[in-house]
Amino acid sequence: MSCWGRRQKNRVSAGTAVAAWLGAAARERGWLEERLGQELQLTKIHSLLVRQGVSVPYRTLHRFCVQELGFGLSVPDTPSVVVDLVVDP
Repeated sequence: MSCWGRRQKNRVSAGTAVAAWLGAAARERGWLEERLGQELQLTKIHSLLVRQGVSVPYRTLHRFCVQELGFGLSVPDTPSVVVDLVVDP
């Protein structure tokens, strides 16, 4: 088997694992939303998942939370104000 064949096989199995996790994440959406609502950092949520035996790359978790849960897309609470000062000589 060529080196490319091994890589391709690993990519398929990794992709299958990620797809399986995304399916589980959709089912566990409430758990993720609750943790994000508690204002836990995503790295902490990732650590909690690892403790529960869930193996998922941090980047995949981040992508899911941004695309599906709107993580990190909040609008600032206070608008910024720009003031122009004119000084008479």
